[in-house]
Amino acid sequence: MFFRIIGCTAMLSLFLFSCQPASAPVQALWDEVMVVHDEVMPKMGDMTKIKKKLKTLDKNPSIEAAIVKLEDADKAMWDWMHNMKSMSDVKELEEGAALKYLEEEKVKIDEVKRLMLESMQEGEALLKTAAN
Repeated sequence: MFFRIIGCTAMLSLFLFSCQPASAPVQALWDEVMVVHDEVMPKMGDMTKIKKKLKTLDKNPSIEAAIVKLEDADKAMWDWMHNMKSMSDVKELEEGAALKYLEEEKVKIDEVKRLMLESMQEGEALLKTAAN
């Protein structure tokens, strides 16, 4: 019985320590990264719609380039999401390493945002031109 109590206490302690919240600076930077992600993630569907509409137009180098840019932006988002560590993984890092990692991820997701918005703007401009 004594060993069961010790075992349960040890397991509970491990669980509690592994679930510690991130430090305030790490949490704040995580939140900044996620704000950018949450801003552009819903636009993935819009990118797909623009790409589908562009594919219905007569092919020319501008349209084909716009489609490639939309596909590249889509791939960049999926790659970023696939490679981004979970918060539980980030919390396991030493605070300095976690902050460095999240700063790098902020740069990456900002670039994904730029790629997405620019490719969508270019695609929409081509669709507007084609409609006239």
